[in-house]
Amino acid sequence: MCQSAFAQQVISKHTKPDSLFVIMNKDDMDGTITYYPSKAILASEDGDKGFTLAAFLTSGMNVEDLKVKSGNLGCNEKDEIIILFDNDEKIVKKSWNEFNCKGNSWFHLSSSDKELLSKQPIKKVRFTSGRSYESYTQEIQGSDKTYFIRLFNMCQERKYFIVK
Repeated sequence: MCQSAFAQQVISKHTKPDSLFVIMNKDDMDGTITYYPSKAILASEDGDKGFTLAAFLTSGMNVEDLKVKSGNLGCNEKDEIIILFDNDEKIVKKSWNEFNCKGNSWFHLSSSDKELLSKQPIKKVRFTSGRSYESYTQEIQGSDKTYFIRLFNMCQERKYFIVK
């Protein structure tokens, strides 16, 4: 998280603060290369209750999973995410992660999920805690509607910024 915030501060001097881009970071000690999006979709009206939604990128720069960081929706286990697209198609997923109270949830994407995310704008997203059954639904506005379309394009074209 620190690296992402640092990269946003450095790079955002020359980009809009809400710009989406892929960041590549190489660990000098072990040579590990990681890729991650510069921002997530924020689903919260008050900044207190809600969640962020982002993609997890593999070392090959492919979108593999979705990661959700929830706030004030209870502990996480067997959570559910529903993504509704502008064309009224949906992705419904259950999280695969173990129980935690840190707000972390992970969702594996199938090939058809990736195809939909890469081509269709998002209308709404709902996250439901499988532990407390509290949910939060957010209509997606502005450039966040095409967050995944843009991210898939950047990964396919191998466009990224390097953090040093």
